Amino acid sequence: MTNLRVISLITGGISATAAFVVAYYLLLYGGYIPERSLLVYASVALGPILMISVMVGYGVWWFTLFVLTLIGFKEDKSEY
Repeated sequence: MTNLRVISLITGGISATAAFVVAYYLLLYGGYIPERSLLVYASVALGPILMISVMVGYGVWWFTLFVLTLIGFKEDKSEY
């Protein structure tokens, strides 16, 4: 895998994980849901929160790959 794709993959993975943690933290401790039904809402919302965090991670991966290609990030071709 090239350096360009590794950098993009790392930034996408970090942003997807951060988006999931922040969204789930806000769901659990944000005070939006009454305490008595928190377990039900947290279980139901797990799928959409994961879907959104994966979409954010993919968007950041694509955007990082685009920007690094646009500014002319040079890849190391010595391994070929």
